[in-house]
Amino acid sequence: MFNYPWKSYVKVSGALRHCAFMVMAMHGCILSEIQAPPEKRLAFFEELQKVGIEGAKVLRTLGSKVEKMERLSSSEILFDVHDAAEQLQMKIDRLSFLLVNYESWEAVRLHKEKEHENLMKREITSLNEIRDDPKLNIKIDPSTPSKSLLGRSNLSHCSEGTVPEPESNVYESASSLTLATFASNLIEFVARLQNLVDEFQDLSEKANFRDPFEVEQPLLN
Repeated sequence: MFNYPWKSYVKVSGALRHCAFMVMAMHGCILSEIQAPPEKRLAFFEELQKVGIEGAKVLRTLGSKVEKMERLSSSEILFDVHDAAEQLQMKIDRLSFLLVNYESWEAVRLHKEKEHENLMKREITSLNEIRDDPKLNIKIDPSTPSKSLLGRSNLSHCSEGTVPEPESNVYESASSLTLATFASNLIEFVARLQNLVDEFQDLSEKANFRDPFEVEQPLLN
């Protein structure tokens, strides 16, 4: 009993605990008050469900093997879940614009460009007023850039002028983020399954688990 590899059981439980952390993180995403719109969730539904089903199969298989003290019947136990995770990653790459709320980014960019254009118009108007004022004996070269003449006011305006983001856009971005977080946690869960399988195989060798293909021969009368 002193030579039995109890430490290998501890390693398997540690690897399983790391997988459980990701399951708890995904459970937190599901219970979040802010959720992605139904149309976005439906876009990734099949791939997310496939990864979850295949990952659960791996955990059930390993649990059964530990209980029966059997080795794995195939070294490709992770093939299906890895394939499902790859399909999910490809779907995310193809529809990534659904997870980053690119429309609000484009609106902010256009708003900044419009603000910059209005600022340049105000600078030109100010220069014209200074040049046309008879009380001020100031000669301004038309070729002088307005940025050098009004550099301080320009920088002050840019530093203080922030683009306010509407509350609705913030909520929409957060809702998309919950879906992206769930998907990334699910892919991380699949990656951690590899370590769990490796630790189980190490345990099965050290503990001399029996081969599942070994069947007891019937007694001959």
